Amino acid sequence: GEELITETKKRYKENTMTKIDRQLLKDLRPDMEEMLQPLAEKHGINIQIGSGRYGGLTGHLKVEFSTTNEEGDDERAVQYKQYAEHHGLKKEWLGKSFKVRGESFTVIGLDLKKRKNIVILRRDRDGVEMKAPERTVTHGMKMGGM
Repeated sequence: GEELITETKKRYKENTMTKIDRQLLKDLRPDMEEMLQPLAEKHGINIQIGSGRYGGLTGHLKVEFSTTNEEGDDERAVQYKQYAEHHGLKKEWLGKSFKVRGESFTVIGLDLKKRKNIVILRRDRDGVEMKAPERTVTHGMKMGGM
């Protein structure tokens, strides 16, 4: 909380920031995530810092707030359940894993704002989320989903 703000102020006061650049936003991200975590827990929501823009004297980072429905599904899982079959996917693949080139991935949802890579996957070894086309999931499941 307060000590984090003070430390950040000290660190940047020494440098007296004269521009907002990529490194500053990169440095701010973990501090912001740490500060927002108690707020998220207090209200029972998820808070995620997304992409940003910077340049000159200004910059911004996207902050997204989300929660789950009664079944514990986030927005991406809800979209998957509603629209999977429209995209040649099976509803039961949500939460299931498959392998591609020796890597294991789990289907966690759909991002219908995208045109191509709409399926959201979580790489099982490290939890990194990525997007893939429907055909990747269909092929992976046909080759022996787990």
